[in-house]
Formats: sequence, structure tokens, C-alpha cells
Amino acid sequence: MIKTPFNWVGKKSKHIDLLSEHLDRDKPYVRFIDLFMGSGSLLFNVPITYHTGAGNDTIPLLSHIYQFLSWGIYLPEELVMAIYNTLEDWNWFGDKKLYYSFREKWNVEYISIINGYGEYKISPQFVAKTILLLKMCSNSMVRFNRKGEFNQGYRGCTKESFFNERSASNIGTDLLILSEELRKGNYNFTTRSFESFESSFHDQSVFMAIDPPYTLDIGSNGTGYGGHYNHEKDDLLYKLLNSASCDYVFFNYLSVGDVVNEKLMHIIENNNLQVIDISKQTSTGQKRKINKKVVKEVMVIKQ
Repeated sequence: MIKTPFNWVGKKSKHIDLLSEHLDRDKPYVRFIDLFMGSGSLLFNVPITYHTGAGNDTIPLLSHIYQFLSWGIYLPEELVMAIYNTLEDWNWFGDKKLYYSFREKWNVEYISIINGYGEYKISPQFVAKTILLLKMCSNSMVRFNRKGEFNQGYRGCTKESFFNERSASNIGTDLLILSEELRKGNYNFTTRSFESFESSFHDQSVFMAIDPPYTLDIGSNGTGYGGHYNHEKDDLLYKLLNSASCDYVFFNYLSVGDVVNEKLMHIIENNNLQVIDISKQTSTGQKRKINKKVVKEVMVIKQ
């Protein structure tokens, strides 16, 4: 399994083994599309046969970084050295205040890169900084304000420093493995809205991994991806799923407490889909200590 070094809330890598038990690995596809890519744990690990992989996410951060890594215009050791150099420059992040100073400087680079100002460009150093930032941020939430600035708080650390030699080595190993996979040239990355892939939903040569923001949980306002996803878009996604000709795996809640995901139930019943329970008890809403709900989370397979 390819373990991406970029922390991202909601990673589905822990479900890959279970998913592989329910897929026809030998059925060939022209394209595999990870529609809400996140860190790419599905894109790089779902065990199916395909010609090209496409990672899409409206948050442009990792799409840009993965495209850069796929070009191979750097020495692999540059990536590892960038991690150690950044840690040395920031005293291995032994102080909470360092995180916020680091985040501020990272935002300047990120906004310049995304908007094409030219002052900064993606480099091994920026890749390393991004990995470290996402590992230190609270709950691995990748969240940006309206100015496009990353604004997630600090995770906290009970040790003398957030990182050590062992964690740095593990990050370097994961990054090299990911970089090698990307340099094979079988991937492309986009930052489009999922609606723009409507034709792919009707293409039998396509397999999709679809892991959208979950909108069923109580306490959520149904918006995610920096405001790019809401209940209206969720309804549209379910319509596309219900009429889809492509094969797919879809992740979502089937129920939260007494609230049932009727839209998903309708699709399952209409299309005779495989349903695999990946549930756990979780906390929802802001009052997490008292707001315990039994959650039924599922992955739904059409193949």
C-alpha cells in the first residue's frame, strides 16, 4: 500500500483491504477517477486494472503538488533533505508559537503558487513544508478561510518537539515511495467541480472512487470543501449516481442515530448494489463528549 505522507481527515486507506475483497480486480477500465481526491489514498491504492488515473479535488493544494512530483524535475534525495532542513530551520517545532509563524509564512508561498504570482513556485522545500504543516494541524482538517489562507489550529504536542528522527525518517520514506509512483506517468490531476465529470458517470470504461463530504450528520451545515459543497450539490451527486453507467465505489453515512440517508437507500434499492458496512461509533457536532450517536457508515459498490 502507498501511504501518502500528507495527513487529510477522512482518509479511506484503512478500508482498502476490505474493498479489495469485493472488487473484480481483472475487469479492465480506461480511466480511474478519484472524484474527491483528498490525499489520494483511494487513487493510489484501489486494486483495479486501468490505463490512466485521474485525481480531482476543488482544493488545489495536493493536485498541484502531485502534478509537480509526477514531473520528476528533482533528485529524490532533495525531497528528503528538504524535510530535514525545514525541521532544523524551525527547531523541530518544539514550541507551539512556531507553528503559527510557520503557517503564516507557508500561506504566503501557497497563495503565490496557486494564483501564479511567480514569486514562489512549487519546490521540494514547499512539498516538505506542506507535509509538516498538515501533520501538525488540529484533526488533520485541511481548511481555508475566504482569503484562501490555511487557518487550521495547532494539534498540540506533549513531547519536547513535535517531530523526531524516527518520524522524519518515516515521512521521507513515504514521500519517496509516493514520488516514485507518481513518476510512472499514469496520473493527471485537476481542480474541477464534480459536476463537470457528468459525462464520465455515463462512460462504462470508467471506474470512480467517490468520497464526498458527508452532509447527513446532525450539527453539520452541509457545506464542505471551502464552501464548494452543500446539500444542493449533494442532491445532484445522488442523481448522477442513480443514473450512472460507470462502475464506482461510494462512501457515505447510511444513518446517523435515527436519521436515515433516504437518498442513498433509494439508490441501493434501485440498482441492486453491494453494501459493505464500515461503521463505528463516533461523535458528531460541537458537543462531542455528550453528543454520541451510533453511525452506520458504508461503502457502496457498483461493478
